[in-house]
Amino acid sequence: MPIPALGAATLAAVLDAGSMEGAARALHITPSAVSQRIRALEDEVGRVLLVRTKPLRPTAEAHAVVRFARQVALLEHDAAVELGQGAGPVALPLAVNADSLATWFLAPLARLSARHPVVFDLHRDDQDFTAGMLEDGTVTGAVTSRAVPVGGCRVQPLGMLRYEAVATP
Repeated sequence: MPIPALGAATLAAVLDAGSMEGAARALHITPSAVSQRIRALEDEVGRVLLVRTKPLRPTAEAHAVVRFARQVALLEHDAAVELGQGAGPVALPLAVNADSLATWFLAPLARLSARHPVVFDLHRDDQDFTAGMLEDGTVTGAVTSRAVPVGGCRVQPLGMLRYEAVATP
């Protein structure tokens, strides 16, 4: 079952914007066109992907499609750069815990963004929950405490933070 890339990108835009109207503005199309693309995507994959309530919510099946859309967008950006099409900076959503963010995480990101055209969209949560953002397609990378990789991902140990208890009288 092929997943239409345009439909998947539209689904990701709907979830990012929180509404069909917001996605329509971001994609420069009408809300009706957004709705038609989502309906066609659902017909193609044979599953309901959006719970049409306010706010819109993804179904469990939507997470894999959104993850696919984000990966396709990264591949498309890389190809555009290699073809000399001068693609702008790529947005890379990452999930990170507050302790890592406050201590070591920002310095490597700054070095990376100085060398490559990338903008980081950071999502902060507890390290026990950041893998969930990978599973639902919100982010493409995460600092997590889970040793077992999310489907389509791999785990790379980063080390550990040591905490020292201190107190004052």
